[in-house]
Amino acid sequence: MSRTVLYSKRVEAFQLLSIPAGMLAITFLVLLIAEGSYISCVVLAGGLIWLVPNLYFAAKIFSGDRAKITPELMLKNFYQAEVIKLTLCATLFIATVKFLSVAIVPLLIGFALAQVTFWISPILLNKVKRLIKE
Repeated sequence: MSRTVLYSKRVEAFQLLSIPAGMLAITFLVLLIAEGSYISCVVLAGGLIWLVPNLYFAAKIFSGDRAKITPELMLKNFYQAEVIKLTLCATLFIATVKFLSVAIVPLLIGFALAQVTFWISPILLNKVKRLIKE
């Protein structure tokens, strides 16, 4: 994989992650006005529990010089990054619930909102790219 292709894929990965991050910011502000600081902060924490491990995963997968990497090594790196991402996610959930004593439902709603937004972000990104080209 050439450096140019790697760079464009890295940019695309972080663009995909910026859509859930933006949705979390909007949700935080709306909930801050409508519900108050506690619920908005808990929902934001749930979203950040999703966002931080995914940022790590994207950075790990698209880091370094991939020009000479074998497919087997690339697959190994992918699996290692995924295991670390899932471990980090579980650790953040446990630490947040244990040490911050937050309500579970808003925390899970924030996490789910970020995940669902990430699932639909490729559709949104493609529509934006088509609008720019027109």
